[in-house]
Amino acid sequence: MQIDHIGYVVKNLEKALVEFEKLGYEKCSTFFDDEKRKVRILFIKKNDYILELVEPKDESSDAYAYYKKLQNGPYHICYKVDNIDESIKNLVEEGYLIVKEKSAAIAFDNKNVCFLYKRSMGLIELVER
Repeated sequence: MQIDHIGYVVKNLEKALVEFEKLGYEKCSTFFDDEKRKVRILFIKKNDYILELVEPKDESSDAYAYYKKLQNGPYHICYKVDNIDESIKNLVEEGYLIVKEKSAAIAFDNKNVCFLYKRSMGLIELVER
């Protein structure tokens, strides 16, 4: 598994982008409206680090619970995997719980992603290469 990005929940994408640009980050994607997950997404980059800014559209978004708890802040690490089904199986055997079943994600050209959680680790996302 290779780190793809860090997920960073924010209240407002545009305001967060202004602040990250002051720190030297640049946009590396367009804005995505993910209706299935009820979030707006923007990828930004500095050096070799990519952040996924995630704005919950409303309180029914899964990301809203993280925003409510953290306000603006990092909340998941995303890993690229060659075989998402095998990776999910291995992580479940290691005690991870699937919190969002595997499904296509608009921000990744409809490649499959899956969110898993382990109390001693927190939330991770897998994305198929």
